[in-house]
Amino acid sequence: MQLQKLAAIFLVSLGHAALLGAVGALAPPPGSSNCSTACGGVDIPYPFGIGPAGCALPGFELTCRDTNNGKKPFLGHGHFELAGVSLPDGQVHVWKYNISSYCNDTNNTQTNVDVVRFADPYRISQAGNVFTVVGCKAVAIIGVGDDFARFLSGCAATNCGRHGDRLADGACSGAGCCQTTVTKGYSAYVVEFTDYSTVFNSSKDIYNVSRCSYAALMESSSFDFQTSYATSSEFFDANGGRVPMVVEWAVRNASNCVEAQKNRDSYACVSMNSVCVNSSSGPGYICNCAKGFDGNPYLRNGCQGEYMLSSRFSPISCDGVIRHISYSFIYTYCTYRLLVLSSTIKPYVLYLIIITRFI
Repeated sequence: MQLQKLAAIFLVSLGHAALLGAVGALAPPPGSSNCSTACGGVDIPYPFGIGPAGCALPGFELTCRDTNNGKKPFLGHGHFELAGVSLPDGQVHVWKYNISSYCNDTNNTQTNVDVVRFADPYRISQAGNVFTVVGCKAVAIIGVGDDFARFLSGCAATNCGRHGDRLADGACSGAGCCQTTVTKGYSAYVVEFTDYSTVFNSSKDIYNVSRCSYAALMESSSFDFQTSYATSSEFFDANGGRVPMVVEWAVRNASNCVEAQKNRDSYACVSMNSVCVNSSSGPGYICNCAKGFDGNPYLRNGCQGEYMLSSRFSPISCDGVIRHISYSFIYTYCTYRLLVLSSTIKPYVLYLIIITRFI
């Protein structure tokens, strides 16, 4: 049997070449050793970054600081410890310190007001958080807005019973615990206990049952009420006086995707096979990889994917050597054998495929 070479073909990913002029010129991280990609066991994906100018998009700078528990990443230069980043959801999970409290004494009360403001590009997540109050006969309110008190909401944790007998683990429905939602799309809030000393927040009536009441905006999925939260300081002590929060972020250099794509020099979705998604938490947008691709859409060539070889003649049943090819579909007959020098076609690179035929 004689082997005859039919052709040597160079294949180019034409779709990618055509899009060269459409990609934004926003600079990706320099990739130098000066840019950190992790801190304290937390991965730091771009557009977030730690290091000199250029390691992060403006507004997404982080710091890696020494704490009592080792090095930890923090948003900007603030007090919010970063626990994780979700690029597809446009969210960060943070630890928020300073739980608001109202502590009773036989003669007086002590209250701790909580005031929080996030810088751009962050917004309070309505879907991911819930305002929670624990205590006996306690009322607290939360005001959200860009000026701290544009929208108010609150709830009352009612009587726990003489010996806490009205409390039940897992039940945050009034007695000893209450929850309510907050308005979405804002970056600041304030929490305080309201003075209704004749009925609620009364020091003398509940001193022997509940010494302190607590209120916090926190991640809803992380809370499971325990009766001891209302009758002791366990809620405050559980995580060292801090609670987990969900914060939404977006690239806010344009009001939406349509506006962002008008300026390719600042457009953040620089990867091929990326898509723009309007922010659900105010003006701005986030970037996702297109369906079938995974990775980081904020980096050039950051979205990678692999498609099965497609053919009108079911080449999978043949003994050809091609198994998967990215960005290109090759149609062939079972009488042809394809010897591929690379199984992945990447942007702007030519790959030689030698087509041979047995005669």
